[in-house]
Amino acid sequence: MSRAFVDERAFALPRMKEMGFRPLYHRNSVNHCPGCGQAQWYIGRISAECAFCGTALPLQEIVSRESRPVRHLDLGQIETPRIQPI
Repeated sequence: MSRAFVDERAFALPRMKEMGFRPLYHRNSVNHCPGCGQAQWYIGRISAECAFCGTALPLQEIVSRESRPVRHLDLGQIETPRIQPI
C-alpha cells in the first residue's frame, strides 16, 4: 500500500499570494510580535498591542466573524409619526 504525501504549503502559497501576509493574535497560544519578537501583549476587544514596540494585531476571533448585519432594516418601509398641530 502506498501513501501519497501532499505538501500543504503548496496549496497555501497561491492563497497567501492573493491575500498577503496577515498576522493575527491567537488566544491561548504564544504569540510573538512580528515587529520585535517579544511575547507580551495588551489585549483589547478587537486588537492586541505589543507591550514593547506598540505593534497592533487584530484578534483572530474578530477577523473570522462575518461582518454583515444580523438583520436588514429598510428605512423606506418605516412610517414616521406625524405631529399634529395644536
